[in-house]
Amino acid sequence: MAPDRTFTLRPGPTLARPFLDGLNDAQRRAVLLDAPRLLILAGAGTGKTRTLTARVARLVAEGVPPDRILLCTFTRRAAAMMVGRLQDLLGAPAQAIRAGTFHGLAYRALTAAGIRPTLLDQDDQETLMERARTRAGAELPATCAGLLGLHSAAINQGQSLAEVILARTPEWARHEPGIEAVLAAYQAEKRKLGLFDYDDLLLGWRALLAEDRPDPFRLEHVLVDEYQDTNPLQIELAEALARGRTLSVVGDDAQSIFGFRGARFDQILDFPRRARTEVVSLTINYRSDPAVLALANHSIAQNPMQFPKVLVSERRSRLRPAVIPAKDAAMEAQFVAQRALELVGEGVPLAGQAVLFRAHTHATALELELTRRGVPYVVRAGLRLFEQAHVRDLLAHLRVVADPGDRLAWSRVLRLVPGVGSRTQAALDASLASAPDPGAVVPAWPDRPEAKGRARSGLLGLIQTLGPWLQHRPDPRTVLTTLLGPDDPLGLVAHVLAQGDGGRRHKELLTLSALVEPGQDLSAFVAELMLDQEVGGQGAQGEAPIDRLTLTTVHQAKGLEWRAVFVIGLAEGAFPSRNALLEPGGEAEERRLFYVAVTRAIEQLYLSHPSTRTAGPETLLVPPSRFLSELPAELYERWALEA
Repeated sequence: MAPDRTFTLRPGPTLARPFLDGLNDAQRRAVLLDAPRLLILAGAGTGKTRTLTARVARLVAEGVPPDRILLCTFTRRAAAMMVGRLQDLLGAPAQAIRAGTFHGLAYRALTAAGIRPTLLDQDDQETLMERARTRAGAELPATCAGLLGLHSAAINQGQSLAEVILARTPEWARHEPGIEAVLAAYQAEKRKLGLFDYDDLLLGWRALLAEDRPDPFRLEHVLVDEYQDTNPLQIELAEALARGRTLSVVGDDAQSIFGFRGARFDQILDFPRRARTEVVSLTINYRSDPAVLALANHSIAQNPMQFPKVLVSERRSRLRPAVIPAKDAAMEAQFVAQRALELVGEGVPLAGQAVLFRAHTHATALELELTRRGVPYVVRAGLRLFEQAHVRDLLAHLRVVADPGDRLAWSRVLRLVPGVGSRTQAALDASLASAPDPGAVVPAWPDRPEAKGRARSGLLGLIQTLGPWLQHRPDPRTVLTTLLGPDDPLGLVAHVLAQGDGGRRHKELLTLSALVEPGQDLSAFVAELMLDQEVGGQGAQGEAPIDRLTLTTVHQAKGLEWRAVFVIGLAEGAFPSRNALLEPGGEAEERRLFYVAVTRAIEQLYLSHPSTRTAGPETLLVPPSRFLSELPAELYERWALEA
């Protein structure tokens, strides 16, 4: 029977998928593969971040609500960068993606469950640990920082205190009962004050996931970046989050270098063994010259336990890496300083160069030489921004406004008030401890009998500024603008400017204003700052970049790149570290650290080693690092230095 009408079918419009533009075949497979569990092995410089963000963009483009996606990164900066890229691809919906560090996401999960943690920073933790030690009356060889390290390692490694002591400090084994008592007192002190340290955030999140309650995030997809740097507690959280959902992890076993922080190298190797897993390897390197990669590939191949892979460069070879023996650290420094200046003349600015070392002490001679020659440089090693006193002082003021019951933050604020001594502080702290509403007690402080003379005057000034905020909490930008403004009501800016390098410190404080997100409330802002590990290198908003040579430890160089890289101090006992070689798996991790150092170089790589070192009045011969000795001669040029 003939049809009454013929309808011609035409192909519909192809769904635009800009997130696939420019990806190679392996990257596309990692983006498009549907699998309950996926491991993306992303070698150095292989476009890991681009691939991970493209996978998230693909999920959203296919209809997954952005707020059902959790993206866990190693740093807050990495999360912000990925969300920024996703905004370019997706627009406004990218803001709904739940992205952050394990600790930041744990804070959000606890807050969503009705728990708003008041956080302790490292300084606060040591204060409480000192109180706990006094209360327990234990005579221990460990510092407060050492005790906190043992406590945190036991939690994150899922081990008993005895196991951690045996592995880290066996000489303390006989003090285990005393250490146990102090740690119990520390926990009790935190509970009494209603405070959380960073480990408590993860433990609290784990407890929420173990309860039979609705998931506040309502997740469908979980993605974890830098999986090789996770510890057992974080892995437990990732697996718990992924029950009934997809779990995609990205990492590179060859770049696992944070064993001292509790990261477990074997966890990424075990990931495919826990359940059926699709594995995609990214091996096309877009960063380094082939000659650099040839050296890196040969070095890392000496490690016995790994996912075998060979990085292939998309670039053309120009110069082979150079190995430079020097008589001593002073001659090594002379070479680096001179060659860095020569490279400037060859078109490589100082900002495109970096000097990497195993430990900051290895750069002492170099800093002296650069100073002598007037070569501008910046050292990335050292205190992070929030470990510095002037930033902690400002942050304490934000903390007391966000939570008037934060007694440790008040302690820091009161130390800056003229005339307020230890006795007055103790009385004011006692008034907070007994108050059902701390925000109502604080405005009455200037009228207390302990507040006399300068103390009363100082407290009046403090309350005049902070008092209204305790009743009606402002947004973070209002607080920062007031405290750092030209009127400087509490004298914070004047105090900073009166110190050495005050101008730089003031700029660092102004940096905080640039971190406020639109609509962010004060409590959330304070929590983000206290959880942040990376803000220190960002510089003040609007500050012009300076052409200067970067000096950095290899650990802090991870994820970065430069046109020319010098790796110094490549001598046995220094790199690899003598202490690291005593640890199980230490040599393999040190070789991975060398691999990370080498793969920071884009075009030129210089590997130098001093042949002698001084030990008191003696001069000792030092053999070159095994990581140099095991390299075939055809992979590098050998340079000789002559005076």
